[in-house]
Formats: sequence, structure tokens, C-alpha cells
Amino acid sequence: MSLIPAAPTLGSLFVQSWQIYRAHLFPLLGLTLVLLIPALMLSLSGVDQGESVVFFLLMRLLEAGATLGLLSLLFTGVFPTGKILRRLGSRAVLRPLHVGILQYLLTILGFYGLMAPTPLNVVLVTLWLSSFVFLTIAQPVCVIEELRGLPALVRSFQLTRNRLKRAFSVVVVAMILQLLLFIVLLQLFLPEINFSALLQTDPMAADGEDLVKLLGSAETQAALRWTQYLTALIFYPYASILTVLLYFDLARDEAACSQDRLQALAVHHFEIPAEYFKDPEKEAEETTDKVTIREIGTEDKQ
Repeated sequence: MSLIPAAPTLGSLFVQSWQIYRAHLFPLLGLTLVLLIPALMLSLSGVDQGESVVFFLLMRLLEAGATLGLLSLLFTGVFPTGKILRRLGSRAVLRPLHVGILQYLLTILGFYGLMAPTPLNVVLVTLWLSSFVFLTIAQPVCVIEELRGLPALVRSFQLTRNRLKRAFSVVVVAMILQLLLFIVLLQLFLPEINFSALLQTDPMAADGEDLVKLLGSAETQAALRWTQYLTALIFYPYASILTVLLYFDLARDEAACSQDRLQALAVHHFEIPAEYFKDPEKEAEETTDKVTIREIGTEDKQ
């Protein structure tokens, strides 16, 4: 039993992620919306610094939630948003939260690296940029392999290093898609900004000064905020599904991805009765009977 084809191409990962995203759109949007609310409340309250930290960590928890959701989909065909939120609201959240904090510290390291003297800044920025690829599957590793903190990051590094071209391609294409969506949404909020001209504008020229004033206005900041959150609501569920599928692709032959292992995790997280897995043929027959009865009942009413 597998979530992805036997030998997926790069395109197949994006296509299957889109198929899962489209089929379970409302549960995914519901999960994302609930997780975004705390960060949005901080942003509206003017706590900008704290908001960025909370936003980052909650989006890492979204990746953990998407991993749990696909685990349920694999065996039950249901994306249980309510059960996922209950799991993320319990002590089970500590493991992915720990991993998320370490990922955030690496992000901070990159920002401070920009201000460090050469060659230290080159080293720090390289580590920061590399983390986008090497640590992209840290949350699925944390959930599926039940690793906490640094071991989860090391494991993510090992898996992505072994198939670096695949991981790099997925991350870059996903970033480009996210940037395009952000630009489209921002254009809806700020139609007066010409993005093609923006790239050619000299900040020291008169037009550049007007542009700086526009970007610094309260209206523009509000537009940027809402664009950020709309992009997160629309794109991050898809990106999270893509991240989980990338993990399954990279760890396909690992013992952690065996059917028995994944089944045990599904039972542990969602309390699926063990009897559910004992006789799949019987389950299929019962499902078929129920569908047939429902169809006959519908025909009688007609």
C-alpha cells in the first residue's frame, strides 16, 4: 500500500498533491484556518515580532497535521480535521513543535548571517538557504519516524541528501508557485503597483521615492498582511501535502514506511479499531452492500 506511484516523476508529485488537495479541500482549509487564527490575532494586535514567530511555528504544525491527515487517508479514506486538531492540542504537539523551533532558529541564523562579516556571512547564509531543501521533510520525519529535535533534522538531511536533485527541484518549484500566487493576490489588493516597473525602478529617483512611500503606507502594510495570510490559507495546505508525499517518495524503501508500521501509527493516532485491518475483503463487501442499498433506496424514491 502506497500513497504515491511506484516510480513517480517530479510532475507526478505535484499532480497527486493537487488531486489530494482538491478532493479534501474543505478539511484542509479548515485545518489551516484554525492554525492561522492565533498568528492573525497577534498581527491585528500589532505584535509584529511575536506574530512572525507564531506564524512560522504554526505552519510547521500544519505540515505535521497534513502528515497525520495523509496517514488517515491511507487507511480510512478520510481526512479527519477534528481528530488532527485534538492531536495537535495534546502533548503529541511537543515533538513537532520542538522540531519547528529548531527550524526557526536556523532561519534567524540566516538573517543574522546577512549582517556578519565575510566570510562568516557566506557560511551562515549558505546554511540557511540549504536548510530550505535539507530540512523540508523534517515534520513528516518527526511524525512518521517519531523523532524529536535534532535527530529529526539529521534524518531529514540524510534523506534529502541521498536524492538531492529531487528534493531541490520540488522546493524550488513550490517556492516559485507560492511567489506567483502572492503576486497575483497582492495585485488584487494593490492594483496601482506595476510589478514589472517595480523591478526597473531606481529607489533614488523621484518615482522610486513615491514607490517607497507607497510601500511604507499603512494601507500597503495591511494589503501585504492579508496577502500573506490568504497565500498561506490557499497554498500552504497544498505545499504541506507535497512535503509529505516528497517524504514518502524519499523514504519509500525504509522500514519506517512499511505498511505494518504506518498501520500501527494510524491506530495509535486515530484509535482505529484493530479489527478494521483484519479482513479487508469483508470490509470491501460490507461497503459494497451499503452502497447498493443506498442506491436502491434512492431509485425507489424516484
